[in-house]
Amino acid sequence: MKKVFKVTAYVLGGFLLLIGLAALFFQFRGLPRAEVKAPDLNIQADSAMLARGAMLVHSTCTHCHRGPNGSLEGKFMADAGPLGVFYAPNITHHPSSALSKYSDGELAYLLRTGVKRDGYVSLPYMPRFAEMSDQDLHSIIAYLRTDVPVMEASDKPSTPQQYTLLTKAVGSMMMQTLPYPEKPVVAPPLSEQVAYGRYLVTNVLECYGCHSSSFETNNIAHPEKSEGFLGGGNPIEDEDRNIVLSANITPDPQHGIGSWNADQLVVCVKTGRRPDGTMVSSAMPKFSAIPDEEIRAIWAYLQTVPPIAQKIQQAGLR
Repeated sequence: MKKVFKVTAYVLGGFLLLIGLAALFFQFRGLPRAEVKAPDLNIQADSAMLARGAMLVHSTCTHCHRGPNGSLEGKFMADAGPLGVFYAPNITHHPSSALSKYSDGELAYLLRTGVKRDGYVSLPYMPRFAEMSDQDLHSIIAYLRTDVPVMEASDKPSTPQQYTLLTKAVGSMMMQTLPYPEKPVVAPPLSEQVAYGRYLVTNVLECYGCHSSSFETNNIAHPEKSEGFLGGGNPIEDEDRNIVLSANITPDPQHGIGSWNADQLVVCVKTGRRPDGTMVSSAMPKFSAIPDEEIRAIWAYLQTVPPIAQKIQQAGLR
């Protein structure tokens, strides 16, 4: 019997030692890193590109990076409990900001793959625009280089992310990057409404990211394979840090938006007002800059998505 206890103690001790060594490994290794193969880019923009870039930046980047003073100086993002506390960094033109260190090619590589210029993989909060067209991607970068008010230099320091050991361990094994495209990426023409709507929902505005089941189960390489694709139920913080569930935006007539029409979607996306006159949650940004015809393309695509009969309580469009 003593021998059994002794063997058990050795096995248990060895197991605990392995756990301790693994914990030390992940603690000091931090988040995963990847090789950076940034393209050689020097983007020259015309007025049309800057106008497009303005719309895209104000429909994507500003939701996370806009601070209290109106510039993209960064802000608190989320208290994820056991995973840590996360912040969006300062990306204004201040010399100490995160953006100031990036070349056009390095920024394009980050936006497409999720890999920063130092090789660290960015958090899942940071989108990966792998299939965004070259024209749209370059328009975003060009606009971020301008002297518009949101880019005005702010000396607010970027708050470091507060990663927990759990985040480092899980991130090392699960955080995803995407390959940089080997060929030019071209968007479908707006005249092909379903294809263009899919492009916006899955690649540009990334509606699926919030409106599918959860950030953890989203498939960033193949968005339409995400669990509960566009069926809602993803817990998200609103402006007051209350948890709300994202809405079901599939064409289910009872629990989704199958009873809406295209005009009603345009109004809701731009103003936050539902067809019944109520307002969506503050967790859902108002995309006032998006042209009506592009929202109508989103509508056309949403009609092709398999309906999910899932009732969401306390939901906005997000």
